Amino acid sequence: FLSDTQTPWQEYYRRGLAGESFSVEIRRQVADIDHYYEYRFTPILATSGVVTGVTIFGRDVTARRQAEEQLRLLNQAIEQSPSSVIITDTRGDIQYVNSSFCRLTGYSLAEVIRKNPRILKSGHHGPEFYTDMWATITSGGEWHGEMLNRKKNGEAFWELASITGVKN
Repeated sequence: FLSDTQTPWQEYYRRGLAGESFSVEIRRQVADIDHYYEYRFTPILATSGVVTGVTIFGRDVTARRQAEEQLRLLNQAIEQSPSSVIITDTRGDIQYVNSSFCRLTGYSLAEVIRKNPRILKSGHHGPEFYTDMWATITSGGEWHGEMLNRKKNGEAFWELASITGVKN
C-alpha cells in the first residue's frame, strides 16, 4: 500500500484523463493509527467520446481492512492448531476442516467437503452414544468425550473430542 505522502496523484489523474478506470487503496496515518482509503478513478466522457475530466470517489475502508486482518489471524490460528477442527452446516455436512484433521485422518479437504463426519465412524460406538452426543449439541450444549474413529486407510484411532454448535 502506498502512504498518502507517496501517492502519485498526478499520475492517477493522468491515467484517468487517458480513459482508464481504476481503483487504488492508500494508507494514511492519523494520530499514529493506520487508516485505509479506497479511491475509484473514472474518466468523464463528453457526448463526443472525448475525456473531459476525471471523477474521483473515495471511501474509508479501515473497518473492512481491520476485519480482514482479524479473519486472517483467526484462519492462521485454526490452520496451525494441533487439534482437528471440523465445521459443518446445520445438516451436518462438512464445510471446512483444518490441516491437522487432514494429517490425522488421511482425508484431504476436497474429499470431505459436503460429506458427513460419519465417514469417520469405526462401528465401535452404539446408536445411543451418538443419540446422546447429538442431543447435547442440538440443545446448545457442548459435548465432550472419547471416540474411536477410523482414518481413510481404515486404521482406527482414539480421539478426545469437544463438539459445540456455532451460534449466529
